Amino acid sequence: MSLFFFQAIENKQVADLAHERIRELPTSFFDHVSITRLELWDNRLRELPAELSKLVNLTDLNLQTNRLTGPLADVFGNLTNLTKLGLHVNGITELPESLCQLVNLKELNLTWNMLKVLPENFGNIVNLKILNLDRNQLLYLPASFTKLVNLEVRSFVYPYLSNNI
Repeated sequence: MSLFFFQAIENKQVADLAHERIRELPTSFFDHVSITRLELWDNRLRELPAELSKLVNLTDLNLQTNRLTGPLADVFGNLTNLTKLGLHVNGITELPESLCQLVNLKELNLTWNMLKVLPENFGNIVNLKILNLDRNQLLYLPASFTKLVNLEVRSFVYPYLSNNI
């Protein structure tokens, strides 16, 4: 990524970095705390940088179709303004507990990952309206799932699910 690119996003609220073949972002990128929407889909990210938690004004974060595998890094605790999060089409096997602190989250897409369980406190995301969990390997839903009373759209295809939804 060039210096020109970073000057182009300076003082902007939207950073569209989709399709850029990005493997990692320089630490200085996370000094742009005014960013509210970050489009990082269709890149080559293998992990989420800890510095992501500095972007406290983010409302929309799209990380679909990267190379995120294994347990997802615990970077969501400070991102309490997030309302939309796309993590679909990766190889995520585990979600961090800090995801459950995103009480303003309204839309979450986790389709096409390798999740077997959700965090026990998943139901704390009480404002969630749209949830996509298709094409995972979920064995059960946590008891707190019943607290998600605002769900309007939910998409579950669970060949492995052993309890009723």
